[in-house]
Amino acid sequence: MSLFILKIIKMFVVIDGVDASWKTTQLKLLTQHLDQIWKTYDIYDFPQYGLPSSFFVKEYLAGNFENVTPKQASLFYALDRYYVKDKILNSIKTKDFVLSNRYTTSNIVHQATKQPDDFSQNEIINFIEEIEYEVLGLPKPDKVIFLDMHIDIAWKLNLERGGGSWRDIHEQDYEYLKNSYFRSLELAKKLGWDIIKCYENDKPLPVEKINEKIRKILLN
Repeated sequence: MSLFILKIIKMFVVIDGVDASWKTTQLKLLTQHLDQIWKTYDIYDFPQYGLPSSFFVKEYLAGNFENVTPKQASLFYALDRYYVKDKILNSIKTKDFVLSNRYTTSNIVHQATKQPDDFSQNEIINFIEEIEYEVLGLPKPDKVIFLDMHIDIAWKLNLERGGGSWRDIHEQDYEYLKNSYFRSLELAKKLGWDIIKCYENDKPLPVEKINEKIRKILLN
């Protein structure tokens, strides 16, 4: 691909996937490559635990709220993104790439996979998209890449990463994560996201090999 073609690419990209699917690592490798080809970018990471906008997300994940419905939970995450809406819009105008570690897509995955049937799933998806994209005016991503790290591998990686430290109400529930994993794969296919298989047999692929797959989708 010529540098001329590379120069005209502008894209808002979301990297999503289960916990321990190496989203942060893949974003780091991707930005290193973008630096090499002189592309500009901004990175966003949700939830924004270091900002006041994440207050309700943190309280929810700590288990401090009872009987929270999927619609209520989705609002916590949506408002966290709204806090930096203007920054994201400015990034889209001024940068070649806007990269986000999780986004509205994660909200959809977590809330829709809790639903008992297709009707309820479609209802919550429509609710979240209306709230985030229409009511709050958040921009829609141009490309969503879902990192498919098998749940058994991701669970092991997450335990190794956590080292027995505190985990939120979702991270400590294997059955929840297992159900969420398989249903999120179905959802990613349904919504037309790009799915990258990040493992072979019972082992994760080398991080660079995964990143090559990401770059092929974005730059070819």
